[in-house]
Amino acid sequence: MQQTVAASIQQAMTGLINEDNPFVDEWLDYASVFSSGSEFGNACNLIDKYLESRTFLVGHSISIADVSLWSALAVTGQRWDSLRKSKKYPSLVRWFNSILDEYSEVLATYVVKTDAEDKGKPLIDLPGADFGKVRFRFAPEPSGYLHIGHAKAALLNKYFVDRYKGELILRFDDTNPARENNEFVDSLIKDVGTLGIKYKKVTYTSDYFPDLMKMAEKLMREGKAYVDDTPTEQMKEERKNGITHALRSSEYHDRNAQYSRVQDDMGMQRVQIYEFSRLNLVYTLLSKRKLLWFVNEGLVDGWDDPRFPTVQGIVRRGLKIEALIQFILEQGASKNLNLMEWDKIWSINKKIIDPVCPRHTAVIENRRVLLTLTNGPDEPFVRIIPKHKKFEGAGEKATTFTKRIWIEGGDASAISIDEEVTLMDWGNAIVKEIVKDSQGHVTALSGVLNLQGSVKTTKLKLTWLPDTNELVNLTLIDFDYLITKKKLKEDEKVRAVVNPHTKKETLALGDSNMRNLKREDVIQLERKGYFRSVVAVDLISSVRVQLKLDSVYTEYSAQYLVENACPKKRQGTDLKLTVKDCLEFALKEGIPKAEDWPHLGSEVKPPSSYKPALVSMKGEVIEAENMEEAWDLSRYQPVAAKLHLFSPHIDLVGDGIYGGPSGEEAGYVGLRDVIIVDEQMIQGKAIARFQFVKVAMGMMFVLAFPDDDDSRNVKLTFLLVDFVVPRLSSN
Repeated sequence: MQQTVAASIQQAMTGLINEDNPFVDEWLDYASVFSSGSEFGNACNLIDKYLESRTFLVGHSISIADVSLWSALAVTGQRWDSLRKSKKYPSLVRWFNSILDEYSEVLATYVVKTDAEDKGKPLIDLPGADFGKVRFRFAPEPSGYLHIGHAKAALLNKYFVDRYKGELILRFDDTNPARENNEFVDSLIKDVGTLGIKYKKVTYTSDYFPDLMKMAEKLMREGKAYVDDTPTEQMKEERKNGITHALRSSEYHDRNAQYSRVQDDMGMQRVQIYEFSRLNLVYTLLSKRKLLWFVNEGLVDGWDDPRFPTVQGIVRRGLKIEALIQFILEQGASKNLNLMEWDKIWSINKKIIDPVCPRHTAVIENRRVLLTLTNGPDEPFVRIIPKHKKFEGAGEKATTFTKRIWIEGGDASAISIDEEVTLMDWGNAIVKEIVKDSQGHVTALSGVLNLQGSVKTTKLKLTWLPDTNELVNLTLIDFDYLITKKKLKEDEKVRAVVNPHTKKETLALGDSNMRNLKREDVIQLERKGYFRSVVAVDLISSVRVQLKLDSVYTEYSAQYLVENACPKKRQGTDLKLTVKDCLEFALKEGIPKAEDWPHLGSEVKPPSSYKPALVSMKGEVIEAENMEEAWDLSRYQPVAAKLHLFSPHIDLVGDGIYGGPSGEEAGYVGLRDVIIVDEQMIQGKAIARFQFVKVAMGMMFVLAFPDDDDSRNVKLTFLLVDFVVPRLSSN
């Protein structure tokens, strides 16, 4: 079918067929080509040319062909978003944007249905739902962190809100003060935002206690209720004033009649209940009490530990929210209680990240082997190659080619003398000599390049790294399940099934391009899998500049400070480590030199047996009392500060100067550590220059925060605050 459409396109482009010909069915079939990674670029190129002289795919008005193709492009996510911002497919981008801008109502009506039908999944309907009139509530109890089970309820609410253009209220069910605290409230708000959920307002169950008392007294006067010392479900549920639909798991099904009866007795409109099956996953605990036990026992690093099923945990593990949404929606309206495998979620996740994530190379430190290519280049040379051969948006990387290269010890052991192997991104080589130690381990290899050889004929395709001093030290972390039993019974003790080996750390070397990784970047290490970067690059860069470590100490010592300064702040979720913390720690404890610290690139601590030698420091950390003092200090040395950051409207105007938020929808992100490299005067105004941006030092703006009575608090401040200046030197 794809060949048929392609042929029709080619004929249309050469004027051999009438533009009004109804090729709708063929376009519907062709839309699936975008889910094929290998054909994505070709399809974009073909359709871009087809649309050069057309507004729509078929005829002179929008059709289901346009909707289907638009939807197929939209769900590819980052891959299409990157191309959409480029100038590579102008006609295709023009058509896509036109459909989005001018036919949003059509898309809202058909896109979800088309997508679900394409996947062979039933559309999830909501009984009694009127378009634009539905109102939902998501009501977590602030007694723990949001986990993947709660996320199912939250994302189903999001799905129906989006589909029926309704509203969502985030209501905290704060009826158990002994188990609740503000930390959990803050974390739940953060997690809801991470899931991409937008809500109309935040309410608390306790706000409605007076109304609930009046309702209860009314029922008692009418003889429809009596005082009971047993907690009743209706006392909780009746707090959803104005809600049209309530989503909850089927385990509460037996209470539905009681819930409806109370509403009827109160003369209120019934809230329609939509039930869904509770999410259960193998080797996974979703009980807050049992998860808290792991935290209290110190078996995890906190509620956001990558081994935890909390939203923050699975995101740190590398799960994309899009994958979680797709996984939950693919379960549809099923009310069957099933024990799900994690493999399904990670499979969906791979389909999302694989088409776009950059490729890098790493070689395990242990038993790595040097392969000498006798006819290799006498002088190293560099080639620029794509980080992803099928996605140009991933960028490019510099690969160094040398006479001596490192390969994996396992690969070296699998090679025979005179065997031809393929060196990935280079070509073939023939191994002529193998050196082994007394235990039979390969210690060295020698061979010759055979770049004319065919990669199709070789059995071994090897990853490799050049023998240079530019390689990056890595710690690769693999996780396992926290428990050894697929499903735990309600009364079963957790301690009896704790998995003693849940984290494995492996030292490795990475290609030099990995120095530029940012925190939370997702990459694929060739032949090893997908990894998420956890290096605190921004903070490390700040400390490195502040201490001027580029010569003697370099970023290795900065990493040491990040991993060791203020350890109490690194427990749980309060990871508010600042440049000032690191500087004060350096003064008190000292820092190691580069050669004594080989663990760059990881948040994990080094082996307990490893103690780097520390170089003591002397000096002081000065805090500037005002903007003028910071201005004077920045003329002589870098100054650390905090920047009030806003999103998404961060506009650089006039010489690339950031002057605060712009646009009515600008949202406040928070304070971020920055380094002022120097100061400038531009058009009579004081400007602080960072590495890539300039900030108005004198700009004042209004911060407005909503409070309980929905009024606005106004606060005047500068964009830059909390200036810190180090004066350090080694003894």
